[in-house]
Amino acid sequence: MSSQVPVDPSRVPTDPWFFISYASYEYDVHIERFRTDLAGQLRSLAGILDPDNKRVGYLDTSGLEPSVDWPEALYNALQRSKVLIPFYSPLYFKREYCGKEFEAFLRPQSLDPAWTGGRRPILPVLFYPLAPEDLQSDPAIGKIQASTPTFPRAYLDHGLHYIMDTPGHDRDYKEFLRSFALQLKALALAAPDFAPMAAGTNRDLSSVPSAFGVPPKPVLTPTAQQSLDWPGSCAPPRRQGKWRGWQTPMARSAE
Repeated sequence: MSSQVPVDPSRVPTDPWFFISYASYEYDVHIERFRTDLAGQLRSLAGILDPDNKRVGYLDTSGLEPSVDWPEALYNALQRSKVLIPFYSPLYFKREYCGKEFEAFLRPQSLDPAWTGGRRPILPVLFYPLAPEDLQSDPAIGKIQASTPTFPRAYLDHGLHYIMDTPGHDRDYKEFLRSFALQLKALALAAPDFAPMAAGTNRDLSSVPSAFGVPPKPVLTPTAQQSLDWPGSCAPPRRQGKWRGWQTPMARSAE
């Protein structure tokens, strides 16, 4: 007999339980797998009947179609999702649009001036190890708990990418996934509802400040600059009307 406490159906989110925010250059199969595995864990823990991973957890490489207006679709997902899952890495904190997505949960008034609540739930993933100089000086970011004693040592030392990518760490990954899903479930069920934006509201992240400040502009080759010249540099770019998130920047530039 299950020892899980029954979930009140009236508290089960009908919008995405989580929004994964990550640096586009770090996208690989592990991020998609984690979204799938996490959605599966939540179904078991919270009795979610929806079989569609896209509706349980938002990951913009598969949740958008070429015909969808990208800025508004992303804006709507940030508004509707219950918990932000930022994939911490040295690169993540250097991406302006990652900082905008982070800001939408850290200070929701930046997304909706009418918001009267506090910070929305943020549950970070340590994707790659961080050095002290990689972390932001903003005290509000430093107060967000990024680890717990229930997480495996290998994850705390090396990050999620390591335990997913390195043979012999399947048990570490499963232990982390279970512990993380339990925390996510609690946060999502307690998250306040974010009221829909009024019709005619400007739904564009360009006016939202980055929680990480304005990163320094790198010196880029013309090919590299072309890959960055699009509004959502935190998520995979689309090229010729199609989303190309499964390709690395090197593969895209080689086409």
